[in-house]
Amino acid sequence: MITLTIRADDRCLADRLDHLYDSYRRLRRSKLWRDSVTAAAAFCEPVWSARSRGWHVHMHIIAAGRYIPHQSLSDAWLVASRDSYIVDLRLLRGHDQALDYVCKYAAKPLTAETIADHDRLTEAVLALQGRRLILTSGAWHGIRLSECTDDTDWVTISPLWRILVDAERGDTYAATVLADLLGGSSCLTMSIDHPSAHPPGG
Repeated sequence: MITLTIRADDRCLADRLDHLYDSYRRLRRSKLWRDSVTAAAAFCEPVWSARSRGWHVHMHIIAAGRYIPHQSLSDAWLVASRDSYIVDLRLLRGHDQALDYVCKYAAKPLTAETIADHDRLTEAVLALQGRRLILTSGAWHGIRLSECTDDTDWVTISPLWRILVDAERGDTYAATVLADLLGGSSCLTMSIDHPSAHPPGG
């Protein structure tokens, strides 16, 4: 299990995610990574910190291959990210632990604290729209991480950005869906001023 962290600063979430993804791409091209990692599945996790009033972005990775010394990975991450060196490595002990790790990060792109904060939720929706949250590489490149479910199991409602926009416009159904996502709050104050909240043709 590998965690890569980008140094905190005051940039918007979209810029910080671009930095994280570009840095991870450069790391995968490094000699250390190519010599050590045969397969990897990476999960992006953006976390809003109310205490520091900033976004903390991480890449959580389950990797197969040879063990990488902590200092070597930290040095390689500093070169790849150009400003960050904080990494964490832990040995996976068995199938169950690997499964727990994958399920934890595949199922939690946003924290409950972020979802409950309208401004942060809006920023996250706009920053994550169209972005791959799970990246596979090496021997796992292109592998399907889940089975297709029966269409009767799920009902597609709408992209989250559309729910936000429709709720802003006074649509009762969209407001109800959003209230459910926010924990059942019936008092919603909506404000979406970012132009990206209204995609072309949307």
